[in-house]
Parts: sequence; C-alpha cells; structure tokens
Amino acid sequence: MFVLARFGGFFATAPIFSERRINPRLRLMFALILTIVIAPSVSDYLPKKMPSQNGAFDLMLAGEILIGVFAGLIARVLLAALDVGGSLIGFQMSLANAFTNSPATAQQAGLPAAFLTMMGVILIFTTGFHQVMIQSIIYSYQVFQPGSFEALSVISADMAQTLVRFLSAAFLLGLQVAAPVMILGLTMLASAGIINRLMPQIQVFFILQPFQILLGFITLTLSLVIVMSYFIQDFTDKYSSIWNQG
Repeated sequence: MFVLARFGGFFATAPIFSERRINPRLRLMFALILTIVIAPSVSDYLPKKMPSQNGAFDLMLAGEILIGVFAGLIARVLLAALDVGGSLIGFQMSLANAFTNSPATAQQAGLPAAFLTMMGVILIFTTGFHQVMIQSIIYSYQVFQPGSFEALSVISADMAQTLVRFLSAAFLLGLQVAAPVMILGLTMLASAGIINRLMPQIQVFFILQPFQILLGFITLTLSLVIVMSYFIQDFTDKYSSIWNQG
C-alpha cells in the first residue's frame, strides 16, 4: 500500500500519465503493475511493522501520496515551460488568439504552445525520459523512507521553496525556448516603428503582419532542433536534481 500510494500520487499529477484522455482505470492498473514489480526492490526501505498509535498509519500513507504528488507536479511544471515559450512565440507571430487543444494539458492553448508541447511529449518518450521519472520515484525511497516523520517534515517545510524555484526555472526555460523568435520579432517591430515614424501615411504594421507570421515560422523551423534539444537536456538536469541526484 505504501508503494502504491507513492506511485499513485505520481501518476495523478505527472504529465502525460495523468491526462484526461487516459482512462483512470488504466492509470490505476499501470500503477498497480509497477507496484508489484518495484515493491521487492524497495522492501528494505519499507517499515517492518505497523505503528501502534492511532492515526499514524493514515499519516504515513498521506506522506507517501504527498511525495508522489510533489514529484509529478515538478515534472508538470517543467513541461509547462514549453507552454510559456509557445505563448511568447504566439504573441510575436500574431497567433496569440489562434487556439487549439493542447496534447499535454487537455486545454485550449495557442498554436505554437500546443505544437511545442506536443514535441516535448514526443521527446520525453523517444529519449526514454519517462523511465527516468519512474526511476526517480524509486530513488526517492533512499531519501524519504516510508514511516520517517522527520523526512516528511523536511519535505513539507521545503516544498513551497522548491516549487517556487522550479517555477522560476520553468519560466526561464520557456523564455530561452522562445528567444530566437522573440529576438527576431522585436527587431522587426522596432524597424517597423522607425519606418512608421518616417512614413506615417503607410500602414506599416498592417502590411508587416503577413511577413511577421512567415518570418516567425521560418525562424521557428530553423531553430526547432536546437531549442528542443536544449529543452530536453535542461528538463533532464533540473528534474534529476529534485532529490539532489544531480
């Protein structure tokens, strides 16, 4: 039950695994299968006997769920960097109001954000990082052993600070992903502003919009391999440090 609680909390909040399109019964079955497979390897960290105090077992179980939820939430926050970067790109390309269904959040998002998020999900599976996330849960037993109320108090105290740190890191990562398009877009808008001051009779921004979209697509296409490679590498490094692994 302790292993299932930790994995169940992870699958309830982790990106990809917790999406609405996935049947909850399938997620529960997957968590149960992983529990059966992994429980023997982490049996040394499990408590040898049940606590005698009333409510202690419920508190231990809640701690396991909390650790799993926290690990899944951090992964979702880091993946949201692509949504931030895609939104910034959409503003620069005048596509901020072109919405579609995002494959990662199952909500309406801009076209660049949905595209980058889909690429991020594909990269997570093709690079095998979904296995790294599961291995991170296994590693967490070395740091937070079930039934250790001291470890639970430590993670509860540091959870808000860690979450804020990862939120700021995700925003910075999204800004770095959108940097090529943003730099070119801001340069083009600055040039258009100068032209508009020199020739106010011409509707510069109205004429510029098709070129702005075209140049944005070209820039995104040329820089896609570089920014997505940087994203998956930074995603891996940051998530690996969640339990001070790196």
